[in-house]
Amino acid sequence: MRIIFAAIFLLILAQNISFAASNNSCSIPLTHSAHIEDSIDPDDPIIPIAVVQAFEITNSIAATAGALANVGTMQIVQHARLTALLKIVSCKNDFAPDDEAPAWLESPTQLSIGDGIHQHDLGTVIGNWALQGGIAIIWAGTNAYLKQHKINSRFPGGLALPAMILIGPTTKAAFNLSHYSTNAERGAGFMALAAEAVASGTVALLLHPSFFKARWSERREKWVDVKRTEPFVKPYGIIFEDYNQNAYWFLLVDTAMSMATGVLQSYQETEVECKRIVSSAAALSIAYALTFAKLQPNTEHKDLIIFGVIAGVQAVATTLQAFALLVLPEDTQEKTKAAAQSILLAAESALSLKTFYDVGSNIKSAAQYLCSRWQTQQSEESVQELQRVLTSAPKQQSSPRSTSPPKTIEELVKELYKNGAHKRRHGGKK
Repeated sequence: MRIIFAAIFLLILAQNISFAASNNSCSIPLTHSAHIEDSIDPDDPIIPIAVVQAFEITNSIAATAGALANVGTMQIVQHARLTALLKIVSCKNDFAPDDEAPAWLESPTQLSIGDGIHQHDLGTVIGNWALQGGIAIIWAGTNAYLKQHKINSRFPGGLALPAMILIGPTTKAAFNLSHYSTNAERGAGFMALAAEAVASGTVALLLHPSFFKARWSERREKWVDVKRTEPFVKPYGIIFEDYNQNAYWFLLVDTAMSMATGVLQSYQETEVECKRIVSSAAALSIAYALTFAKLQPNTEHKDLIIFGVIAGVQAVATTLQAFALLVLPEDTQEKTKAAAQSILLAAESALSLKTFYDVGSNIKSAAQYLCSRWQTQQSEESVQELQRVLTSAPKQQSSPRSTSPPKTIEELVKELYKNGAHKRRHGGKK
């Protein structure tokens, strides 16, 4: 695990050093999407922009619905990562002019602050953290009510679901602010990055063996609490239930991958050439795919296959585009870009279909659970009503020879059942 994080950290550090070295040779342009020498920006792309945007909207809806229906952190983070990688292999310039707001999956509040060139970055950082804080406050407020009705609210671990959607775009916007903006905006960017580090550190602390209070039950084939008196799976299970006992900390790898992708997108929106960005994304995707293949972190075999294929698809698409930018002539790069886009769009579509199916299954399970609780409540109320009627009925004076105690409800039911069975055996005759 330490080797994996060290490799990712060194890779990001090396890219930062190389990017910084290239930046020192020229003045930093204060634009959101600067000139990129090696990028391809044709007037008529092979895949129409409207088609790509339609896929992105579908992917955004699926990710949001999946977060609300709790389909799992790995599934949510893959939605966000596919969107980010699609923009990286497309060199970003094909999709949005400088003054266009980010997609609503990246900035659900669509907040922009001020009128400077980083108004959307500042709005994304503040809006995303405000949204996350609002969700936490509302969730905490309803948690006590749900506990009274014995409903597991999955708080506070459930906060990881929206966080996995927002962490990449927030990192990108915060990194933009911390490098290319005014002092006040830089302060906001550094504070956002520090808050992400604290949140990630808190999750890492919960998953540390010293504080991790769950164990995998082979008999029940699920995670259970180490001690029944110390609930851990219900409040925090969302952050590790998707993973097996050998890789229950794999959410940290997904988090690091999302943050690294956000950093690459930040450099893509400034002045670094596309081939370095795409090559770095390819290196990260290959490292992630190999790590996934080595650890096989999922508990369910079908999820292991699906997410393994998606990890491989991400590595193939980014590597294909990196190879085209580094080796192939310029007249064939647009076709290669279209192929890489098509691969990622196909993965987005397949993942969206899976998410919609899982959302429907979860809604059905929730409806069945609520129906079962309602039936149980009705049965309990019927029993209580019967008991009230029996206890309020006038008592008959017992014979002096009768010394037996009054019959309970269970005994009365058994007696009625025996009388009914006797009548059935003898055709209703006594």
